[in-house]
Amino acid sequence: MEAEPYDQLRAIAGRLAALRPSPTAAVFYELMSDALVWDDEIPDLNAGGAGEFHCLRFIFRYRTTLILDRPDERFRGHWDEAGRLFPAWPGFDAARRSPELRPVYERFCEQARADIRELFKEPVR
Repeated sequence: MEAEPYDQLRAIAGRLAALRPSPTAAVFYELMSDALVWDDEIPDLNAGGAGEFHCLRFIFRYRTTLILDRPDERFRGHWDEAGRLFPAWPGFDAARRSPELRPVYERFCEQARADIRELFKEPVR
């Protein structure tokens, strides 16, 4: 049985607290959470199962709704709990929730939609 998101956050807190911001961190779009994510926000997944980190989708999504100036209150509790558990995590950098990132998010979304449409296009016969 899968752990609850809050239990998952507590279980991974030590690994996330150990992460440090990278000056060369690259942003990408995470489709499942519809969110921006930087590559220095996730520990090496070879050292533990990727499934342990699914709970971060709530955090990534909430932060992205802050970028969009439309906070999704369903995820505020997860954000707050993560902030309590690992406050120095690179994902809490204020620059990563700046409204100036909205065009970046919109470009990624537009590209993801185009990719999905292309994927499901009927083959030409």
